[in-house]
Amino acid sequence: MRIVLTHDRSDFDAIASQIGMLPLDPGAIAIRPLTVNANVQRFLDDHAASIPLIGRGSVRGEPIEHAWYVDTDRASDLKGMHPGTPRSLLDHHAGSGDDDAPDRWLEADVQAVGACATLVVERLIAADIQPDAVVATLLLLGIHEDTGSLRFRSTTRRDAEAAGWAIEVGARLDTLDRYLAKPLDGEAREILKLLVDDVSVVERGGHGVAVAAASAPDFKGEVAPLAGRMLVNEGVSAAIILVDLGSIVQLSARSATDAIDVGELASAIGGGGHRRAAAATLEAPRYTLSGARAEVEALIADGAADGDVFRVRDIMTRGDVVTLSVDLSVGEALEIARRHGHEGYPVLDTGSLVAMVDRKDLDLAAHHGMLGLTLRQLIATARVIAEPNMPVGELIAMLQRRGAAHAPVVEGGALVGIVTRTDLIQHLSRRVLQPDQHGTRVPVAAAFDPVTTEALRAVADAARTAGRRVYLVGGIPRDLALERPIEADIDLVVDGDATALGRHIVDALGGTLTVHPQFGTAKWFRDELEFDLVSARAEYYREPGALPIVQPGNLASDLRRRDFTINALAVALEGDDFGRLIDRFGGLEDLRSGTLRMLHPLSFVEDATRILRAVRFESRLDMAMSEDTERAARAAVSHLDRISGARITAELVKLFSERRVGRALQRLQSIGALDRIAPGADLTPTTFRALRIAPIRWARIAAAYRRPDAPAPSAHDRLLLWLATAGDRAISAAARLDLPRRSSDRLREILRLIADDRLRDGARPSERHAALKSVPLEAVASAATIAPGHTLMRAILRHAADRDPSEFPIDGADVRRLGVPEGPAIGRMLEQVRTAWLDGEIDDREAALRMATALHEDTDED
Repeated sequence: MRIVLTHDRSDFDAIASQIGMLPLDPGAIAIRPLTVNANVQRFLDDHAASIPLIGRGSVRGEPIEHAWYVDTDRASDLKGMHPGTPRSLLDHHAGSGDDDAPDRWLEADVQAVGACATLVVERLIAADIQPDAVVATLLLLGIHEDTGSLRFRSTTRRDAEAAGWAIEVGARLDTLDRYLAKPLDGEAREILKLLVDDVSVVERGGHGVAVAAASAPDFKGEVAPLAGRMLVNEGVSAAIILVDLGSIVQLSARSATDAIDVGELASAIGGGGHRRAAAATLEAPRYTLSGARAEVEALIADGAADGDVFRVRDIMTRGDVVTLSVDLSVGEALEIARRHGHEGYPVLDTGSLVAMVDRKDLDLAAHHGMLGLTLRQLIATARVIAEPNMPVGELIAMLQRRGAAHAPVVEGGALVGIVTRTDLIQHLSRRVLQPDQHGTRVPVAAAFDPVTTEALRAVADAARTAGRRVYLVGGIPRDLALERPIEADIDLVVDGDATALGRHIVDALGGTLTVHPQFGTAKWFRDELEFDLVSARAEYYREPGALPIVQPGNLASDLRRRDFTINALAVALEGDDFGRLIDRFGGLEDLRSGTLRMLHPLSFVEDATRILRAVRFESRLDMAMSEDTERAARAAVSHLDRISGARITAELVKLFSERRVGRALQRLQSIGALDRIAPGADLTPTTFRALRIAPIRWARIAAAYRRPDAPAPSAHDRLLLWLATAGDRAISAAARLDLPRRSSDRLREILRLIADDRLRDGARPSERHAALKSVPLEAVASAATIAPGHTLMRAILRHAADRDPSEFPIDGADVRRLGVPEGPAIGRMLEQVRTAWLDGEIDDREAALRMATALHEDTDED
């Protein structure tokens, strides 16, 4: 086995160098460091599927053939390594490897550049290897962090060139602010290093508080940013630093949780601030550096910084938790894990919780050919089990001590939820932000009328009394964030059984309920209100293009199954959380930047109709697909061949309801999807002209036919207009779309009218009548919209002004009274008379009867 190692307390440069080396050494694996900086951990959690770091326990004891050391010449060895294990060094720190024995390194590449990631990028360029966008972004983060965004003195031109290459191959510049703090100057970095070397962690109520002190009598800069950096780097709940500036000891404190109130602590020592940020100036000779530190630690121990306690129930993922039976095989468990995409699963034995199993454990067992092994043989007892009332800080401490990543939540012996890494990260991120940044709220009350707003609150309260929560989902959260008018129905996702909750709501609030148990949905009615209640669910696809398999889930899985980040938003409705936007996938940032981003790399492969939805949202919201999303859409267009015509048509009808449908069609054509959707239905100038003038033409024809109630062209009408502009190829395109027979017949009628010689200039009224009789107004208006020139339009308007066939002065009874026997002769005679009447050759009933009589006499003579 070949491995890539780096130092502990890893920064972006270290992790980027590890991951960037993998394509350069096929078969090598990157070993996760024992600790990583908190901002790096956030990135790893956000991109877990794309960053292949392997835990040390997963490779314990396997023989190591070769070890790369990157960004360090010191790293914690693995079992399986020995003094003779071949090692190679890639580093940018001057003097790295100098003190080692000559035979320690098989290769030692140490170059004075600003970041080790720069050396990795140069090797990738030389090997003509282009990483994906996530790895390119990671490399860019590594270069920026270690060079202070190219501002440190150690920065070289090579670092700038490497950063430029990373951007060129797809790195996301907009991630820098999300994951990197503003760079410190050289003097501040030196003081931060002294603080890091001195740090100790004081435990309080399950929370870690980092305390550090340093002497810097000549320092003229700000101390506060150092406390913020310490908080991020240490990954603790709070950080308190003390810097001896000569005449004073400056205290600066930052907290990531309301459970540690640094404002109260600072007040107790003569300073002030608020619960998340505080400071104190401690004057000499009353305070020495060591004395100030001792007093701070004593205050923490005495509870001077105790604040609000967040409990597991406040952050856990509720609803139906995906569980595994202890008797499942590894292969069967992996199949379930692939369907749901979670990283951890509770394991049950006859309904009782016995353990948690990680997806990585299942993958490793499969790697060793143990697919037939049962989970009973694989698992150990659950390392951490949480209760709803447990303080979050206590849970975090337990997870850290026991090396666990997830915790099932049990109440009264029953599994009621789970706490995942995502839950913890979102909780901690809200705590790190300043008080005015604690989550985004959207204007629910402003978007709905007072009755609806009050009903939403009441439903949420009723759900809470039933032990459930409800959330606004679908397009409403997106439109609320954009402050667009709300036009969609109100969909509420329930973290449990929606039908059971619906009955509880009726008992509590009145109204009536329509239940659809087979779909896990219910519709609640009261007066003019109508709310759809939907059980949270998870989906997976047996194969590309198939309809999804639906299973019970929770809010997280319900959001994860959606198409794009901007549609994977929810709005909380309970109590003080009313209007809080829940954003697990960065949808709000994408809304603000106008970026349409898929939720996972195989999104379009699993359901290629999402390509049409992507184009529709681009057009409606004036957004643009991210580079990754567009690349994935282009790569997946062939999967549209697997999608039924009916499903494509349903998406097209939605697309043709958009105002800028022409732009959307051009976009489909540009990514290669149009010919897969409707082969031969190319876009021409006629297409765009027809779509533009259709409402005008339809209105004019409706007025001419005295049909003021005739509707404007619908989305389906516009779809047929587009197909009809393809001429003879329209029918085959319609067959691909599996259009209903009525729609196909209308297409044929439109094409016939355009080519019908009876509608030329100079045609007689009777010819126009023969061509247009019994043709629906929609087909007539469509043909007039598409036909070249104005000939057909003139013919249609003349036909509307011609004599009304319903006013024809005689009928079959009149003909029978002339002695014509019952049979087809009556119809032929009436048609001849009607033709003459339409063409103005006869004007009234008497003339019509005379002509009919003459025709009968001529027949008798024959």
